[in-house]
Amino acid sequence: MLFGRILPSLRHALVGELQALRFGVGIVRASSSPTDVETALRRLTDQAARSIAHADAITRWGQPEPDASIAIEQAIRECLALVHSEWQMRGIAVSQCAGTGDSRVHDRAFREVLMACLVALGDDLNGAADVALKVRRRGEAVWLTLRGDPADRDGEPIRAPLPRALNWSDVDALAGAHSVTLRRRGRRIAARFPVADAGS
Repeated sequence: MLFGRILPSLRHALVGELQALRFGVGIVRASSSPTDVETALRRLTDQAARSIAHADAITRWGQPEPDASIAIEQAIRECLALVHSEWQMRGIAVSQCAGTGDSRVHDRAFREVLMACLVALGDDLNGAADVALKVRRRGEAVWLTLRGDPADRDGEPIRAPLPRALNWSDVDALAGAHSVTLRRRGRRIAARFPVADAGS
């Protein structure tokens, strides 16, 4: 369900890393002096390290350890990175505000439910929009809220063909499987996640 819907985004992210490496190799080949070659190789090495780290994060996203926890800001950053290209094409802009300190949540539950909410909201909007993401800690739980509002952008809105739109019923089922409280009113979503470092 979720994995099949985000597979194009995962593929795009991996291909982007390979293209960056290919570009770096081209610069090395085009370098005309030892100094230029050394500089290009250093940049290529740095890019290779970033690409490996990104690819590793993507593969771990699909199969996290059963009891693993993750810092909330890291999980949000990785999920937004996966929808970035598709949302940029559609004209969907994201603003975020997090007030959780160093709180951690259960890796698989948080990332899967957040990703499902992002994808379903983007599919629902399927056009230029502003999305506000907020996270607040309340006691031993973290509340994440998303709100999507259609927006006027210059030019014609791009409505991308969807391989299979993710429905809100799909999101509800996924949240229920992870024992996550999910509330939705229109294009406003609130989800409650237990804090992993609270002894859970």
